[in-house]
Amino acid sequence: MLIASEPSVFSKVPNKWGDNGATTIALSAVDETTALSALRMSWRHAAPGKLHELL
Repeated sequence: MLIASEPSVFSKVPNKWGDNGATTIALSAVDETTALSALRMSWRHAAPGKLHELL
């Protein structure tokens, strides 16, 4: 989703982690709003459901 929407900012990690969805962010190409949104989405995906309300 992120890679398709902003391929100059997001890219798949080039290994098995990337095959499972791991993504890198080109910090030199991303604005603060987009970076924070991506980090929040990633955190919610990985965090237990009971912690989602913390963000």
